[in-house]
Amino acid sequence: VTVSGEFRHVSPLAVERAVATRAAGSGILTVDLAGVRAAVDALPWVASANVRRIWPHTLAVQIQEQSAFARWNGNGLVNRAGELFLAHAAAVPPRLPRLSGPKGTAVQVTHRYLSMSEQLAPEGFSIAALALSARGTWQFTLNDGITVRLGRSQFDARFEKFINVALVIVKRRAGEIS
Repeated sequence: VTVSGEFRHVSPLAVERAVATRAAGSGILTVDLAGVRAAVDALPWVASANVRRIWPHTLAVQIQEQSAFARWNGNGLVNRAGELFLAHAAAVPPRLPRLSGPKGTAVQVTHRYLSMSEQLAPEGFSIAALALSARGTWQFTLNDGITVRLGRSQFDARFEKFINVALVIVKRRAGEIS
C-alpha cells in the first residue's frame, strides 16, 4: 500500500489502518476498491480518496484533505460548500469566521455568509460571525465587533438597506457605536 497526498490533519498511518480493515485477506485483484475508498473517505479531515491498483502488487491511495472554511456552532468545521465535515474539532483555528444555526442549516448559512461577504468586501468590511437562530432570525457581527440583527423576514431588503444606509454611518462613527 502506498499513501500519498498533503498531510496536515490526516495521518498516513490512519489511512493505512483504514485500508487494512477493508483489504485484509484480499489479493491485488480481489480487493474491494469501493470499500477501501469508503473506509478512507470516512476518516476525519478526508475530503476525497482515490484508490487504484498498480500491477503487480501495489494498492495506491491518494487523499485530498478538507479545507476548513469556518467554525460551525462553536467547535465544528465546515468547508466552503457548507458541508459539516467535523462536528467536534479538538482544535479550531481562531482566524476562521464563526457560523451557527440549527441542525441541517450549515449549507444555507455558509452560502448566505459568502454572499454577504462579497457585498461587504468592497466597503472594507468583513463578517466575523453569522448566526441563524432556531426561530429563523439572522444576525451578524462585523470584523470591528458591531453586531447587526436583521430579523427573520425580508432578509435581502434589510441587508441591502444596511449596506446603502447604515454602513455609511458605521464607517464614520464606528468608535461611537456600542
